[in-house]
Formats: sequence, structure tokens, C-alpha cells
Amino acid sequence: MFFRMKGEVVQDCTHAVDLNPRYIKALFRRAKALERLDNKKECLEDVTAVCILEAFQNQQSMLLADKVLKQLGKEKARDKYKIREPLMPSPQFIKSYFSSFTDDIISQPRLEGRKEG
Repeated sequence: MFFRMKGEVVQDCTHAVDLNPRYIKALFRRAKALERLDNKKECLEDVTAVCILEAFQNQQSMLLADKVLKQLGKEKARDKYKIREPLMPSPQFIKSYFSSFTDDIISQPRLEGRKEG
């Protein structure tokens, strides 16, 4: 029932936006409904339009845009990570990494004959 109601909100708002493409309230309501339906790409399109029409002055629309962008970014990163080719670190990185331990007193040999205090 929940999805049917949200789907109806999307349809009603779509009809309102068809009648007036600059109807900010309908665009924002549709964006929120699309977010709840897990349709992030269309939600981002609507909320971006709202932000532009409101000259980026409405904090609610800015927060929704930020939230959806973060969710999409996480999804894309997760997908890319699954199919990425593993790479070995560069020789310069390895050299820098090991050279960072030269001043480490734990890794240096203990001096014989020295009394500790």
C-alpha cells in the first residue's frame, strides 16, 4: 500500500509539473516520493531543478540533493570497487613507506653497553 500511495504522489506531481514546469512544490514533493521509492536518479533530477529554481536558497532541497548525491556516490563506488583491477603500489611509494621507519627507535638495534636510566 505504501508504494502505491507514493506512486500516486509521483503521478499527481508529474501531472502538475506537465501543466506548469516551474511548479516548485510539485517538483519537490515528487523528488521526495521518488527518493522513498528508491529512484535516486530521477529524484536527483527533480531536486536539482528545485535548487536551481529557488536559486539554492531552500535548505530542505539542498539537504535532499546532498543526501541523494551521497547515496548515489556510495552505490557507484561500491560497484566500481567490485570490478576494479588490483594494482601494486609504485616503487616510489614502497621506498617512501620503508624509509619512514628509519628513525623509529623500536626498529633500530639496541646499543650494547649503554645503561638505561
